[in-house]
Amino acid sequence: AEPHLIAEVDAYLKRPMPEGWAVHQTDGNCEYGDGYTYYMHAASGRTQWTRPDEDEFLCYLRQRVKKPPLSGSRLFFASIRDRARRERSAALEEHLRHLTAARPLLRALPDGAVEPSQPSVGDGGVIHVALRNQFPVLH
Repeated sequence: AEPHLIAEVDAYLKRPMPEGWAVHQTDGNCEYGDGYTYYMHAASGRTQWTRPDEDEFLCYLRQRVKKPPLSGSRLFFASIRDRARRERSAALEEHLRHLTAARPLLRALPDGAVEPSQPSVGDGGVIHVALRNQFPVLH
């Protein structure tokens, strides 16, 4: 579909795994069948079906393609996933936007700072307070 990207995709598939990751194949004991490729992180024991650096590469490819991704391709599904993430993030931002005005934010004073006799609201609704045993002290 995009011949100018073939060499880049080939180089990506041939490059070494990120640090700590290894490629494995399922055996006959796997419920999904024999011979499927999966990836395992040695230190954490985490396994997954896609290369650990695939999302990063798909982001790069999305910037380089000239046409919309083909339906059903990994790039197509990554685009849908990323759009859904952006929409959820925007909805969360919209939902939380009013909170700074509705509730003050308590911020601990730096060590050695003089304790105020009365807490006062500063810029952006921030109240600087002293901490005692990890709890804010409001006089």
